[in-house]
Amino acid sequence: MPLVKCPECGKEISDQAPACIHCGYPINTDKSGDSPADELNAPDVTPGTEFFSVCESCGSFLFTTKSRIENTTKQSGYPTCGKCGGKIKLLARKEKWMKMESADKESIVREEMERVRNGPEFNWEMASRWGNNLRPDLDVQGYCPKCAKYYPKSDALKKGIDRCEFCGTKIRYSDIFTPDFTDMYNEYLEQSGGLPSTEQNVADFIRKTFLENDEMFSEETCNQRLHPGQYQNARGNQSQMPSCPNCGSGQIQKISSGGGFLGLFSRKGKKQWHCGHCGFEW
Repeated sequence: MPLVKCPECGKEISDQAPACIHCGYPINTDKSGDSPADELNAPDVTPGTEFFSVCESCGSFLFTTKSRIENTTKQSGYPTCGKCGGKIKLLARKEKWMKMESADKESIVREEMERVRNGPEFNWEMASRWGNNLRPDLDVQGYCPKCAKYYPKSDALKKGIDRCEFCGTKIRYSDIFTPDFTDMYNEYLEQSGGLPSTEQNVADFIRKTFLENDEMFSEETCNQRLHPGQYQNARGNQSQMPSCPNCGSGQIQKISSGGGFLGLFSRKGKKQWHCGHCGFEW
């Protein structure tokens, strides 16, 4: 009786068994020959074949090569995740997965997410570290509320950061997932006359989508990040103009003793400077 390897636990079983006798993984449930187990052991599958899989430990969905599955099975006794090393379950050949309708893919992913979360192997620490774009509960969109720098949550988790790398402000997260964010951003570019995607345009989109009328947003800080050269030149022409000791803004005005707008501030004691950003005077 021919023996095959179980794609779940890696142990040898009969090719006629309806399920693995060791771990219970279904083997011949699809009589059309389309089950992952049939595909993995099919004679026409080349070493470069990829399978769409889900990790039982970190919940990551990824494409895994047949050769890697076989190598890790030999080493660990089961096929392993390329990220955290946990056990993986094969869901479909890559060619078949890519031809599926988006709604069918989403349904499979959500079912597997629910199953994995309730499984004995699931590890929240690993899930937080390695979650990817097919884990929408982890990959919500983040941004700096002060300088509008873009931070997808999964990227920030992998880097181990929770504050903006430019201005140090705590990163804020929306409830918009990657696909929705991308669609909204592309629509914004089209409505703006087919603009190319640039860091400036991403910042403008984030500002209009998330930061409209938000007091934390600083246009000056955003410009410092996007146009550091121009900002330095502009600052150099201001004869070492001080920054606001309250908010750090460079939008500073000298309080004049004359008439007009600035003259209104001459009544406020010996204060010499007015911040146009936060209104602080000193």
